[in-house]
Amino acid sequence: MKNNLKAYFYIKKFDAIQNINKFIYFLTRNVIFSHFFHSDLTSEYEAKSGICLTLNTLKFIKNNLIYLFLTLILIVIFEEKPNSFFFFCYLLVLLYCLILKINRVTLKEYNLIKLFRMNGNKYAKIKIFGSFFSKIIYAILPIIIINKSLKINLFLLCICFLSSICLTILMEYIYLKNVKRNNYIIKKKPILKLLIFISYIIGLLLLYKFNYYISNEIMIFIMVITIALCALISKYINNYNFDKFYKANLNDTFIKGLQISQNNKNVTKVMINNINGNIDKNQTDNNIGYKYLFNMFLKRYHKNISAVTKMSEVIVYIGCIILFLVPYIFKIDNIIDKLFDLNYLLFIIIYFTCSYNSGFLHLCFLEIDRFLVNYNFYRNKQSIKENMFLRLRHMLKKNLFLSFIISLTFLLTYLVYNLKASLVKVIILAIMPLILTIFYTIYYIFIYYIFQPYSFEGTIVNKIYKFLDNIIYFFAFAFYYFEIKLNLLSIGILILFLSIVSIIFYIIILRKGTKSFRVK
Repeated sequence: MKNNLKAYFYIKKFDAIQNINKFIYFLTRNVIFSHFFHSDLTSEYEAKSGICLTLNTLKFIKNNLIYLFLTLILIVIFEEKPNSFFFFCYLLVLLYCLILKINRVTLKEYNLIKLFRMNGNKYAKIKIFGSFFSKIIYAILPIIIINKSLKINLFLLCICFLSSICLTILMEYIYLKNVKRNNYIIKKKPILKLLIFISYIIGLLLLYKFNYYISNEIMIFIMVITIALCALISKYINNYNFDKFYKANLNDTFIKGLQISQNNKNVTKVMINNINGNIDKNQTDNNIGYKYLFNMFLKRYHKNISAVTKMSEVIVYIGCIILFLVPYIFKIDNIIDKLFDLNYLLFIIIYFTCSYNSGFLHLCFLEIDRFLVNYNFYRNKQSIKENMFLRLRHMLKKNLFLSFIISLTFLLTYLVYNLKASLVKVIILAIMPLILTIFYTIYYIFIYYIFQPYSFEGTIVNKIYKFLDNIIYFFAFAFYYFEIKLNLLSIGILILFLSIVSIIFYIIILRKGTKSFRVK
C-alpha cells in the first residue's frame, strides 16, 4: 500500500511537471510573451518542484469544490424526495462507469510506459488504486454534508459509496473482458458513447419527472449484491495482462496520431486517415477548371469529410430534441425568455459547430494548395477568388445546415407551445446562429489565405495565425465564461458589426491574397 501510494504521488508530480513544461513552451512560442520567457526555464528544477506542489494543491482544492458543488445539487434535487436518493445515485454512477474508463490510452501512458519503460501491470494497478484513493479522499466531506442535510443514515451512505466503487470495478471488468476479446485492442466509439449519455440523461429526467424509483430498501440490497460481485471478479482484474493491453494500443498508429496532434492541433485526424482514398472511375463530372478539381477532391475524401461532421451533427440533433422537449417535460412557459438570457452560449456553441473549417482547409492545403500555390497562375486574383468561393460555399453549406437546425428549433418551440414571448426575441435567437456561422466561416477563410500558416509538410509555422486562431476562441469563450448577456440593442449592433467585418475580410482576401498566399 505504501509503495502504491508513493508511486501514485510520483505520477501526479510527473503530470504537473509535464503541464508546466507545456506552459513554458507555449510562452516561448507565443508572439507576445516570447520576448519575456525563454526555453531554459524548463531546467529550473527547484522552481518547478515548488510550482508543481502549488498546482497539485490547487487541483486538490478545485476537485473538492467540484464535489461540494455536486453535493449541493444532490441535496437540492433530493430534499423533497429522500426515498429516491440511492436509486438515482446508483444510476448516475452507472452512467459515469459506462462513459469513462479507468484504463485508457493517452499521452500520459505513452510517456510513462513507452518512453520511461514503466511496467504496464504495475502502472495499471497504481492507476486503479489512485482512482479509488482519490474518490475516498474527496467523498468524506460530501458524505458528512448529505448525512446532516438529508438525514440519511451515515452507515447506509458508506455502503452507497462503497457500492459505487464496486460498480466501477464491475464496469471496468466488462470493459477489459471486451478488450481482451478483441486481442487487447481498444475500439473507440465516441458517437455510441454520446448517444448512450444523451439517452441516459433523458431517461433519468423522465424517471425523476414521473416520480418513478426503486425504494431505498431494495437499492441497499442491490448495492450489497454489487459489493459481493466485485469481490468475486477482483481477482480477474488483478491477474489481467495489462502489459499486453498497453503494447497492443501503444503501437505505431497511436504514435503517428500523437505526432500529428502535436505538430498540428487543428488538424482533423479523421480527415488525414486513409489519405490515399480512391475515386470511383465510373463517376463523371462535366465541370472544368478549378471547379472540376474541387469536385474531384470532395469525391475522393467524401467519407473522410463526412466522418468529421457526424459528431457535430449528432450533438446538435440531440441537443435540439432536448430543447424542444424541455417545455413539455418541465412545464416552462417562459422558455424563450430564459433562452434569450442565455444568448451568450450561442457564441461558444456555434464556434464548435464551425470547428470543421480548420481541418477542412488544412486538408485542402495538403492535397491541393501546397503543390500549386507557388505557381503564379494559381495565385492570381481570379484563381484565388474562384477557389475561395468554392471552399466558402462548401463550408457554409455544411455549417449553415446545423445553424439552421438550431434556429428552426427556436421557432418551432415558440410556435408549437404557443409561448408568451416577444416575437422579436424569437427572431433574434433564430438569426444569431446564422450570422455567427457566416462570420466564423469567413474568418477561417481569411486567416488561411492572408496568413497561410503551413509548411510543405503541413506543420503550422505561422505564429500570427496561431495567435489569431486563439483570439477567435477567446472571443467565443469570453462570452460563455463571463456570461455576457446582450440586450436587443447590443445584439443588433453586434450583428451589424460582424456583417461588416465579414465583408471587410472578403475584400482583403481579394486584394492581398495574391501576395500572402504561399508555402512558408
